[in-house]
Amino acid sequence: MAFMPEENVLVERDFTISHENVDYEIKARAVFATPHGLVGKYHLDFMSRGEWFSIWQPDKNLYSREQARKVAESAFNSGQVEAFAKREIQGWISAGDVY
Repeated sequence: MAFMPEENVLVERDFTISHENVDYEIKARAVFATPHGLVGKYHLDFMSRGEWFSIWQPDKNLYSREQARKVAESAFNSGQVEAFAKREIQGWISAGDVY
């Protein structure tokens, strides 16, 4: 996964997902990418044990940096990001991304 400058990180949170009696520490961060100048899209990166392993783009909308930060914060605060990770955890384990 390409290195992202820290100024592109909008929100970052850590959480634990329990699956089949095992706890997995997951870090998720929303990253702003500006392929269109002042507006861009945001996506979410997921990390476990120091390795980035998955990217999720919740929508295809173009945002200003501040709009993207607000939308990303809302996704984290509403539980949407953690719910996505909980839905995906079995696939991540099966792929060897999370162990």
